[in-house]
Amino acid sequence: MPEHIKSIPASMFSWCTSLNSISIPAGVETIGDYAFRFCSLKEIISFNPMPPTCESSDGIESNSETFYGVDPEKCVLKIPTGSSEAYAEAAGWENFYNKEEFDPTGILHITKEQPQGAETHYDLAGRRVNAHSKGVHLIRDAQGNIRKIWVK
Repeated sequence: MPEHIKSIPASMFSWCTSLNSISIPAGVETIGDYAFRFCSLKEIISFNPMPPTCESSDGIESNSETFYGVDPEKCVLKIPTGSSEAYAEAAGWENFYNKEEFDPTGILHITKEQPQGAETHYDLAGRRVNAHSKGVHLIRDAQGNIRKIWVK
């Protein structure tokens, strides 16, 4: 899904039986009723640390049927680290008990120390880049170690 969307409309993917996995961008705030009705979802990846509101056609949030027909026993909900409790308590998301937390940035730790020796910088597509260009870099040092950095 495009990163800029804020809402997934009601019945948007309803009856898409070949839809096995969906990535929901961090900016999505609401998901309409029956949006994923009877989809064969095995994996939902939400990049939003706060669960998007699952809307209901009758206006009562606890009656949401956004994921109606999706088997919560066969579907893994991948959510940002530290958001399990919020998803467990949110209407529409509470039935997904098979949750896995992940770091959506992919950056494991931040360090300010500078390594010694020659290093080569690559972008996330594996293309060689200038060490001073902005963005996320993959760096290979003289010993063959690889690390990620963010250049402001």
